[in-house]
Amino acid sequence: MARRIIDLSFPIDGADPRGTVRLEPYKTFAEHRARITLVTFDTHSGTHLDAPSHQLADAPTLDRMDLDRCVGPAEVIDCTAKGPYQMIDIADLEAVAGRVRPGGRLLFRTDWSRRWGAPDFEEGYPAFTEAAAGWLAARGVVLVGIDTPSVAPCYRPIEVINAVHRPFLEAEVALVENLTNLAALRHPTVTFIALPLNLVGSDGCPVRAVAIEDASDGW
Repeated sequence: MARRIIDLSFPIDGADPRGTVRLEPYKTFAEHRARITLVTFDTHSGTHLDAPSHQLADAPTLDRMDLDRCVGPAEVIDCTAKGPYQMIDIADLEAVAGRVRPGGRLLFRTDWSRRWGAPDFEEGYPAFTEAAAGWLAARGVVLVGIDTPSVAPCYRPIEVINAVHRPFLEAEVALVENLTNLAALRHPTVTFIALPLNLVGSDGCPVRAVAIEDASDGW
């Protein structure tokens, strides 16, 4: 069966706004007849997944997460009407409540990812309120993805950032942040895959997030 695979991940390179990505020659072809690159990045660079241990003491680390949460059908939720500093609140979620189900996966499209590389990329992006995070967690979703730097407004005090993450992470919801290219999706439901490396003891990891659309979906 024909299918489309849509890459929803930012490249991992020196253009990452966090400035922690380094790719350096470790072994060269001229010297070793092979190339090996030394890669350095922080665990929340680019398109990445948050483990519960990211903000909760003694919570599951990346290697203890249920990978089933990271693979499966996902609903694409259009939040492109949100502008800078406008939050995703319970009222927005109630408008799509019929698509929010226990065991479900949700991808929130704001198109903020188009600002990647801009000086204000990490300032003023739409994010969830604490109440919205609790609303989603209480409904048993297993994954929430968003095309902004974080589910929380990282330009606010750390107490606000932690308060938004906490309901998700306490429920062991897989959080995939900094998605991109959601505008390329043609259907409201896609197969979503975002698998992290098996980093033992880690609080997160960059992922290669993709969406799959089958020909039977009508494209």
